[in-house]
Amino acid sequence: MDPITEAMATTSQTQTELKSLKSQLQDYMKDKETLNSQLNGARNSLASRTQEKDNLTSQLNDARASQLSWGNRSAAYREGRIEIHFIVYGGALIWDDNVARRLIGYARNNQEWTMTDEEMGRDPWYGTMKAGAVVYRYDNRGEMRCLSARQGDKARFDPL
Repeated sequence: MDPITEAMATTSQTQTELKSLKSQLQDYMKDKETLNSQLNGARNSLASRTQEKDNLTSQLNDARASQLSWGNRSAAYREGRIEIHFIVYGGALIWDDNVARRLIGYARNNQEWTMTDEEMGRDPWYGTMKAGAVVYRYDNRGEMRCLSARQGDKARFDPL
């Protein structure tokens, strides 16, 4: 084969390979566009879900704050000279009027009692040893006090 024919055959083969590579490149570019579009969709979805999470977190924080304000609390948390500011048992806030009245009675009578699921109105962590705390004070003034005990332990409010 003469050099010109050989060069033409090589050029033809190279052009065929080049067309094939160009076609592959175009396919890769289409794939890249598709993936970029999917990525942008995922980013938008993530941004939307992040905003939704932030909104829900804000609503939850507002709800928690309103629970801690006196305006939304039952009168059972204040009785006579005794105020119970909050009750926690097993990591759960206890907002039960019956529990508050019972604890205020123990404080008023300087009575010892046992920290149990029944006394605290529920079992927030079934099968797990818990602890509880009651933050209180007397006469709507003075220092806050905290009574704490483990499940099954005796507890007593500081005397009036």
